[in-house]
Amino acid sequence: ERFADFLSGELRAGRLDGPYLEDVLAFERTCTKLRFFTPAELRSLASAGDDLPPLVRIVTFRHDPLPLLEALANLEMPAPDLAAGEFHLLIDYRSGEADFRLVDAEGLVALRALAGTSGDTE
Repeated sequence: ERFADFLSGELRAGRLDGPYLEDVLAFERTCTKLRFFTPAELRSLASAGDDLPPLVRIVTFRHDPLPLLEALANLEMPAPDLAAGEFHLLIDYRSGEADFRLVDAEGLVALRALAGTSGDTE
């Protein structure tokens, strides 16, 4: 978390630049939180009335996350011309392993309706 805070500060200060850094940082931060929740934190989240299960989150990307994350998983640089827009990646850690699903606009509306919320979860 401290390293993520440092990178966020560097981005805000303009000392780091890249079209995908904010997307990747938000993704990594969310995955780290989901993976390392303690049982007490999970109980607290569940009792707080969060609209999604504690181990499920949606991360909003400004670029298509599928080719971006695939390139990074293969230790490659992402293409410089990834599709821009608003993309929503559902991250589900309930099985103990991360499961990723791209959610389109209709799916996002349905998830928000089921969850009773209108805002992003991350």
